[in-house]
Amino acid sequence: ETQQLIDKLAASAPKLVEELIPKKLSVSVLTQVLQNLLAESVSIRDLRGVLLAIAPLAEKVQDIDELTGVARIALGRMIIQQYALHGDELAVMTLNPELEQVLHATVRRGQGGNIPVEPELAEGLLRSVGRAAQDEMNSDRPAILVTSPTLRPWLSRILRPRIPGLSVLSYSELPEDTNLRVTTSITVQ
Repeated sequence: ETQQLIDKLAASAPKLVEELIPKKLSVSVLTQVLQNLLAESVSIRDLRGVLLAIAPLAEKVQDIDELTGVARIALGRMIIQQYALHGDELAVMTLNPELEQVLHATVRRGQGGNIPVEPELAEGLLRSVGRAAQDEMNSDRPAILVTSPTLRPWLSRILRPRIPGLSVLSYSELPEDTNLRVTTSITVQ
């Protein structure tokens, strides 16, 4: 399927496809990036935008999460359009700064492998985010957690399967003109 998308794009952007695939970016790596985007309900309709975003890193970086993150930044405006129309306020949840620092330290310790999280912290995080997400949905707002680009893929991976309807975005994915309103600052007791 990825090859079909590439072939279709090659008709309108032949130079981009010719220079990038497979010389700098393999079809399998692109497939994994597209799968990651689709898994989080991000449209891949703008394949040209995805390729343009990851092209500068394609030769040097083969980390799927990093390439996905770069693609998400390029698709940021499209990502938030499903939650707020242009100019509308976007209600979001954030992590309490102290909690975010603890999670950053945890992620740094686990770079390149499994991330060791204390069970109490993991359970508390899941409980607090789950409760806040439910409050958002009960108020007819989408449950959106905004966090740092470093934490976003990890938090998304552990929270989204356990909290239906939750979206996890990074600050870098939000266009500069996005009006944010923080409805909840999540803490863990």
